[in-house]
Amino acid sequence: MSTGLRSMGLLAALFLPALAFATTTDLVHETAMGMWPTTGIDVVSAIFIGVLVAIAAHSLMTYFAIGDRVHIAHALLALSLVTAQLLLIGGIAPPRWLDGTNSAELALPSGIALVGLFASIFTRDFFDTASNAPLYERLLLVTASLFALSLAAIWIVPPPYGVHTAWGTAMLFAALAIACSIRCIQLHVAGAGLFLAACAVVIVGQGLASAVSHGPGHVIASFSAEAGFLMATLLLSVAMARRTDAARGTRAVRLAAELDISKQTLAAARELETTLTHRLDEKALELDAANARLVERTQKLEALAHRDALTQLPNRLLFEDRTTHAITRALRHKARVAVILVDIEAFRKINKEFGRSLGDELLVLLAHRLSARLRAGDTIARIGGDEFAVLLEDVFEHDDLERVISGLKDELPLPFLLGDKQIVIEASMGFAFFPEDGEDTASLLRAADRRMLKVKQARADGDTATT
Repeated sequence: MSTGLRSMGLLAALFLPALAFATTTDLVHETAMGMWPTTGIDVVSAIFIGVLVAIAAHSLMTYFAIGDRVHIAHALLALSLVTAQLLLIGGIAPPRWLDGTNSAELALPSGIALVGLFASIFTRDFFDTASNAPLYERLLLVTASLFALSLAAIWIVPPPYGVHTAWGTAMLFAALAIACSIRCIQLHVAGAGLFLAACAVVIVGQGLASAVSHGPGHVIASFSAEAGFLMATLLLSVAMARRTDAARGTRAVRLAAELDISKQTLAAARELETTLTHRLDEKALELDAANARLVERTQKLEALAHRDALTQLPNRLLFEDRTTHAITRALRHKARVAVILVDIEAFRKINKEFGRSLGDELLVLLAHRLSARLRAGDTIARIGGDEFAVLLEDVFEHDDLERVISGLKDELPLPFLLGDKQIVIEASMGFAFFPEDGEDTASLLRAADRRMLKVKQARADGDTATT
């Protein structure tokens, strides 16, 4: 709601000075042509309007100098008084749809509604009711809305609905402004006393105007009302100056306190820096030692995670990871990859007959033999208790694979000398090619396993050629 009201105010700030200037120009023109007003009211109105326009211009320049938006609200309040005066002296013509309506009867309530609208906005900004008096913040928003609705009603719907609403809201706002001023005086808000004095001046001026509004004193009544509003506007200008001085004083005290705190903080920080420097030197030595231990432990953990504890060969996890990377490179370079599975036959029988420790020693020797038959860039891993896997990269022909398999087969029948015992083992092998037999590690291992099972079945059926 407050954003909408400020938008209305900014539009008024652009429109109302033009009206005031035009009216004042007409009065000067009439005086120059020898048409001096007989009652003196037009001259007073011209002076009233001129002073208010000057006050509005001063407030706007002050806003651009210090950036406090209350000065915009003050300028809008002064310009709303200008517009109200123009309505009273006939400087603003009624809209066309009111032809036939006595627009003079609507001038006073229209001016009251307009001035009340901007007075509500100014009161909110002056006292910063959102922070200092939240209850009055909501009440002032309500009165501003009622003033806006009554102003619209005065010029749209037939009397007396809008007129009564404007007068009723004006009395409500007067009581509200006085109560808010008293509350802010209790809170020691700068300028609150002058604001209350401005309210009193307006009420006295309006009371005097109402008391002598008929008869020979009607000119004095008009003067007293205008003088009351003018004096109130000037008082509010002084109140805003005090408000600004108080804000500057508060800001200066706060900055001094912040500077003192900053100095104390800087001294403490320097002392702390000296202490921390000594401690950091000590901690740096400790961290170097801790980092060395951490690197060593990381290497051990990595070895445990990716190496077979018995043979020190890559385990299944590392083998699958290397196979995946080999497939990626093969796709990029349009090469081929081969996987070979080697499974020792009846290894459980060997463990049972010769003992588990001797079986473990056999696996270590077998790992060395198989590794010796491979190229430097190939990988052999232990992926199960008695199962090994070989990864061959950059394999272009089946003959390359067959040479590797033939070399492995030559090693397998040779006896292993373990203490005073010679052990001869049998093994089955199966292979798979990328991309013919699979597009990933899992599919290649499955394809190699199927071929190995065929070899086992052939051995069981006595087909030695296939074996």
